[in-house]
Amino acid sequence: MDVTARFSAAREFWMSRYIDALRDYRLKYQPGGPEVLLQLSDNGVARPFRLYRIDLASGSVNPPNLTDVNPVNSPEFETERITLPSGLAVTLEPFHWNGVEFLVQGMAHDFSRVADWCLQWIDESESNQHDVHGLLGAIHSVTAPEVRDDGVFFSVDFGSAPIEAVNSLIDLLSLMGANAVRINSTWASKT
Repeated sequence: MDVTARFSAAREFWMSRYIDALRDYRLKYQPGGPEVLLQLSDNGVARPFRLYRIDLASGSVNPPNLTDVNPVNSPEFETERITLPSGLAVTLEPFHWNGVEFLVQGMAHDFSRVADWCLQWIDESESNQHDVHGLLGAIHSVTAPEVRDDGVFFSVDFGSAPIEAVNSLIDLLSLMGANAVRINSTWASKT
């Protein structure tokens, strides 16, 4: 299985549960809908990493209802190591589409390009065409990259974004000098 196929399976699994949750949510909350963009408090984090699309939101109750969709399981697969044509070594462990953790080695520590990627895919202006479910095809959040002894760590909630978002991020990591990346969801191995 290749990287794209693995991410496609994870996306399909999560999206089916997200769409089911959205359908149920709309029956319970009127008005209520998906992918409301919030800006979290500063805490010294660059703005792109403070943007957060909540999965489901409604102001029809007081206080407003804000709900994230977190399936307790994910597609099962074995750890796989793949070397991409760019030379990037990718280790794929179990992960959830809505909480993909990246540990990147060799990557430049100027994170402005990751911030630009985040702004492109979070669709802050909501210019993307909504699909039949009212979804934007946008990521929901990216944590601020953190430099650790073993590499640069960040996580992405890919939300309703297409597989193209994943592919463009992996290409970007390679362009930024990454030579290895471990992809997982540490909480996926605990469920």
